[in-house]
Amino acid sequence: MIRLHEFRKIFWPIESHEIYKFLPMAAMIFCIIFNYSSLRSIKDSFIVTNIGPEAISFIKLYLVLPSAFLVTVIYFRMHNFFNQHSIFYLSTSFFSVFFTIFAFFLYPYADYIHVAPEIIEKLAVQYPNLKWFIRIVGNWSYALFFIFSELWGSVILNLLFWQFANQVINTDEARRFYPMFI
Repeated sequence: MIRLHEFRKIFWPIESHEIYKFLPMAAMIFCIIFNYSSLRSIKDSFIVTNIGPEAISFIKLYLVLPSAFLVTVIYFRMHNFFNQHSIFYLSTSFFSVFFTIFAFFLYPYADYIHVAPEIIEKLAVQYPNLKWFIRIVGNWSYALFFIFSELWGSVILNLLFWQFANQVINTDEARRFYPMFI
């Protein structure tokens, strides 16, 4: 017969003295994943409704891929000047500032900062080989939001959080904490 203590270790392997380390990390991963899930659906809807569904592949290839390379270079350069904790906080702050600027300035005033739809369509008809690039540049703030949303999952979730967790949580705790995070 399984004792209550053994049953608890299976479903809640966190010891009582580790709660103060586990709960903030669990809250952090929850917020990161919540943002990731929200951004994933919002970014596609902006592009599909304002530019067109065909533009997603163009944005991923010609904007997200070079941006990912650029962020990788910046990340490795930051290691020359900052420790891992500072890199995590600087990166999440940078993304948070961008999403705040987008929410309060770029999105509400999109009609003022984007090229008029008539001009975009006129140029797309004149230059049919460049029509998706013209539409993307004409709606640049949505493309920028798409790029940052894609990079959030790659950079913040997959790279920075787990490196941060590896520095904060020791190996014995990791065996019990990481499955609970997931």
